[in-house]
Amino acid sequence: MAGTTNTPSCYIRRFVESERLQKVLDYVNEVNSLCAVLGLDFAKTVNDVHPSLNVTSMEQSRNISNSILEGLNQSIMRLKTEKKFRYQKVSVEVERLTKLKASRMKELVTKKRSELEYICYKSHIQPDSSMASDKTNTLIDSGLMSPFELLANIEAQIGKAKNEALSRKEITDRIYRWLSACDEENWLENYNQDENCYSAGRGTHLKLKRAERARITINKIPGEF
Repeated sequence: MAGTTNTPSCYIRRFVESERLQKVLDYVNEVNSLCAVLGLDFAKTVNDVHPSLNVTSMEQSRNISNSILEGLNQSIMRLKTEKKFRYQKVSVEVERLTKLKASRMKELVTKKRSELEYICYKSHIQPDSSMASDKTNTLIDSGLMSPFELLANIEAQIGKAKNEALSRKEITDRIYRWLSACDEENWLENYNQDENCYSAGRGTHLKLKRAERARITINKIPGEF
């Protein structure tokens, strides 16, 4: 048995070396994956630890010392830190853009809401109070309703209000004409009661004619409704 190398200590040493080599390979593979994610040069990264790590076949010798394992471990920690930093940076940018988008959408919703209120005001229509600016902002902030859904809702209300305004236009025109004629008739009544009305100037007489026409209009309008 003299000269044989198959002693228990040799088996143990080979086992330890095999385990260490596997650990080195695992570390190298992890470095490779992280470099791929981060867009870094894998060869340069492992060369910075030890040139023997950048080999192309299993037959080539790799340094598997404790210092190499520690160097690979440090590289992995550094790459993971860089990955986390980049992720956080992207997350912050995404959050910023999301807030900016929400702000712009709020402005657009408010603008459309103002358009709806103006149409309703001109046509004497009561707008939907659930779409008031303070309530729409709350809906957007809470996430209960998307800005796009709100816009679609308001656009639908605008279309409905425009159609209703168009159908009411003839009636509202008559109302405005009647109110104007009432003002003219009131002036005529006051004029007739004024003792000095016959000494008034030309401008007053022109208004008198207009007021007399207004009285005729008032008598006609009720039959038009």
